[in-house]
Amino acid sequence: MSGHCGNSSGEDFGRPDFDAKKANNRFTALAEAHRKSNRVSARASGISEDVMEKVALLDDILSAHDDAKEEESQRIADAKISQEHTDNLGSVVREEAMQSLGKWKHDVDDNGASRGGGGKMLKVMTMMHEQVQSELEFQREKHENEIKER
Repeated sequence: MSGHCGNSSGEDFGRPDFDAKKANNRFTALAEAHRKSNRVSARASGISEDVMEKVALLDDILSAHDDAKEEESQRIADAKISQEHTDNLGSVVREEAMQSLGKWKHDVDDNGASRGGGGKMLKVMTMMHEQVQSELEFQREKHENEIKER
């Protein structure tokens, strides 16, 4: 189910007083009533029921809704794994930068003066890490806003 439930500002929407919150509440109430009806029907043994069109449609809608919730959960799990992978890569880069910095500090030329290049490398690595972190924070906020819209 998309987050475009009940767009009251749309030209084709025939009920201007019915917004997304009301539509979501109505859907939730309808879904819960249907699930309760299914539980009651399942308890009654040996009674044959005629399946009405509304019940069949509600079954289809609830199935699609549950599938969408599962897909969203999977997408969140995949995003979390991706973030952990990126964090791990950042740790590796940071560690390599620190090792490289150590090599540069210990590398001394013929005059006894140490060469200074590790500071630049460390700054570049730090900037790259900060950029990745800000991109992750942006994606996290974007994802949270999408969830709130739904």
